[in-house]
Amino acid sequence: MIRQAIHEATSTRERCWDARLYWLRGEFLLLGPSEEQALAGEAFQRALEVAGEQGALAFELRAAVSLAELWQAQQSPRVKPLLAPILSRFREGRESPEYQTAQKLVDFSI
Repeated sequence: MIRQAIHEATSTRERCWDARLYWLRGEFLLLGPSEEQALAGEAFQRALEVAGEQGALAFELRAAVSLAELWQAQQSPRVKPLLAPILSRFREGRESPEYQTAQKLVDFSI
């Protein structure tokens, strides 16, 4: 269904939900077999790109947190370089669960 929704959004040029759709696709892929984790990472990266293009900082953070959690599970050193620049752009909303999770990931990253 998510793949169909992404296709519909692309064909109708209704792009306002693209970041969330790609993020949801990544989350669903994480529920499947372990070989789909690479696809989940690609979906999170696409969500991150789209959110950045749209200036949707909250969606950008949500996608980055999901990608960072995936990378942390893989013991990747890319967690802090991914999250730190996004966190630095927040002027409000630092009490949100996503911000707090991101901050913890940065604090405890490799």
